[in-house]
Amino acid sequence: MKRRAWTARRRLGGDPARHAPGGDGTVVVRRTVSEGRAAEPGDRGSSTAEVAVLLPAIAVLLVVGLGIGSVGVGQIQIEEGARAAARELARGESPETATAAARRHAGGDARISISPGAEYSTASISRSIRIPGVGAELLTLEATAQARTEASFDAG
Repeated sequence: MKRRAWTARRRLGGDPARHAPGGDGTVVVRRTVSEGRAAEPGDRGSSTAEVAVLLPAIAVLLVVGLGIGSVGVGQIQIEEGARAAARELARGESPETATAAARRHAGGDARISISPGAEYSTASISRSIRIPGVGAELLTLEATAQARTEASFDAG
């Protein structure tokens, strides 16, 4: 890559004392012109190297974001399942029907505990969450819901 340097004197308008230390109203301009695309030979490919350095950090942030999203969605699913099961029990449905409602919302791998009661019915659900990209079961989510049975409304 060839480089050319050139010098020019340029006359500035206005008060010459403001522009040049010599006070003659001219300024020396020195520029280096590179022929080609890059200004400096060492700059070529620098943006590619910067992206290559940032890619692992971007991948880690993506995995963390997906993991947080997966935990949030999983928690919402098991809470919905616990509420659905407690609602079924409160209406006087069988524990099998309540378990099926909980499994529909919480997923097939959820552990469901149903306890119908005379006054309050309780449904508890827990499920292990897998983080995408990591594959390990890192945490267990839990949710519990209670509902007052319809028979207790009539009695009290």
